[in-house]
Formats: sequence, C-alpha cells, structure tokens
Amino acid sequence: MDNQRFLTDGLEQLSAYLQSDEVFWAMDRDPQLTLGNLLLAAANLKAAGKLRKEDAAALADARKEWGIAWEKKAEREFAARMRQWSNYLAELADKPKQHARYYKAEVRARVLLQLLAPQAPKGSQQLAGLDAILKPLVEPGDFLWDADQQTLYPKPEYWFLWVTPRMPEEEEN
Repeated sequence: MDNQRFLTDGLEQLSAYLQSDEVFWAMDRDPQLTLGNLLLAAANLKAAGKLRKEDAAALADARKEWGIAWEKKAEREFAARMRQWSNYLAELADKPKQHARYYKAEVRARVLLQLLAPQAPKGSQQLAGLDAILKPLVEPGDFLWDADQQTLYPKPEYWFLWVTPRMPEEEEN
C-alpha cells in the first residue's frame, strides 16, 4: 500500500465518509477507507519521517469538526475489528499449525485496534480479554513488520508485533 496516496485520497473523501453510514468505504483501490486505515497510514508515514504537516493537520481538523461522527465511526470500526481479531485468535488456538503462517498479516487488525482504542473508549476494555487469549498462543520473536517501523511500534505498547505463534509438538485434527 502506498501510504501517502491512500492518506491523500482518504482525506479527500473523509467528510463524505464521516457523514455516511458506511464503516468500510470503498475506494478505487485497497484498502478500504476506514478511520483505522487512515490512522495506520499516517502512523507509517510518521515513522518514515514523511508525514506532511498539512495531512496531520487535516486529520486533526476533521476529528475536531466531526467529533461525534468520528467517535461513532471509530466505535463501529473498533467493534468490527474486534470480531475480526477474535475470529482469527479462535482459529489460531484451534489449529495453530494451520493459522500461524497468517499471523504477520492478521496482526494488522490488532494494530488497528490499538490505534482506534483512544478514539473508541467504550470498546477498548474488551481488548484486554483478547490479549489474555493471545498471550499463551505466542512466544517472543523478532519485530514482524519493516525494520523502519520499529520505533513507531515500541515493544511495551505493541508487544503483539514482537511475538511469533507457538507451535505445538503435535496437533490433533
């Protein structure tokens, strides 16, 4: 994903998106416009030292101008990402050998939850429950994403990006 292009396109459509009933807004290319995807693109650009001041300001202005709509959208996306992450954790717990290979991609949902949590305070308490399910399924590992993102996702706060799924000796089918 080209973070700058996504952020630019997303910001152009943000007010229409916030006024809509859609949580996942179709764009000309993937990923879909969501608050979480916008925040992730901005965070990745910031980590690379490439977040433009005007883009950061536009995000902050939209959140201020559309406060209630922003919070409602964030809470709805948070709930959807919780279901997505919960479903993956159930699959990983059930068949770790089969689903461990998808962890690096699936953990994106957990990162989005982390970014959305401050904007969706009503749902963020449930996140601790899913983390309690994840912890016995993983063990310490190397950072999963690009090395230049490590400073943006420090181990204490984003510990789930610094683990790898445990592989049982034998798994029953």
